Amino acid sequence: MLSRFPPRIIRGGIKKRSWLLSRRWYNDDDSPPLESPENFLLFATAKQLKGDIPEATALASKALSWNRKNDTSAIADNVLFLGKLHQLQENFEEAETFFTEAYDLTKTSSSPSRDECNALTHLAYVQHKLKRFTSAEASYKSAIEGLSETVGWSDGATNRAGFELVQFYRQQNRQDDAIKTLKLMQTALSKIFGSTDTKVLQLNIEMAAILTSSSSNATNRLKAISLLKGVCDILPPNEPEARRAFIKLEELKEDVNSHRNSSS
Repeated sequence: MLSRFPPRIIRGGIKKRSWLLSRRWYNDDDSPPLESPENFLLFATAKQLKGDIPEATALASKALSWNRKNDTSAIADNVLFLGKLHQLQENFEEAETFFTEAYDLTKTSSSPSRDECNALTHLAYVQHKLKRFTSAEASYKSAIEGLSETVGWSDGATNRAGFELVQFYRQQNRQDDAIKTLKLMQTALSKIFGSTDTKVLQLNIEMAAILTSSSSNATNRLKAISLLKGVCDILPPNEPEARRAFIKLEELKEDVNSHRNSSS
């Protein structure tokens, strides 16, 4: 039977205490074990970073049990974290349950909060994975609308929701809606950072990628070339986005010339 206070040194080496992560925690001075939801979540995060998602999930679940019994305000963050962990394991049904609870707990009766909209973005992602496409699109749109009102487009959460909606449309082969969303993002970001900012111009590259998908035609390729030239003409050539645009631009030019030669 293991001692509650195992020796620090065993056979000349430091004994690994991984078993403590699922049992008890100790202060540096080996004072009596301290169990708290904060410690459970701290070690759950450490396990997640090490790639041990099942153990992280078990620890976060212990924290949630404690939080539920004590009715603390930390429940919303706790269930959001559990939703993310289940999402990483592709347990999308479980993730949906936790994200829905996080959304319900953070939802306000007045204007939407950042936490509420962030939970809604996570919920939209798993709804997409569960093929609940109508619900996913509605959730993404509501999240973007709420975030743009509360924290604006300078906030990473708003841009993340926008990009995820673009990917949603692309996977649904709704390329026009994807480009429309990117243009909305570009307009909003231009008002904040200016039309020549990298964050704005990189959306040209995203739009060009959509226009030059497998089903693209000559007109779309020419539109994509124009978008990419806009990036190359403004950004310094040593900028990563400028290099990306230049490489794609040269490929497109070669592709257009090849089509012209083959049709002549």
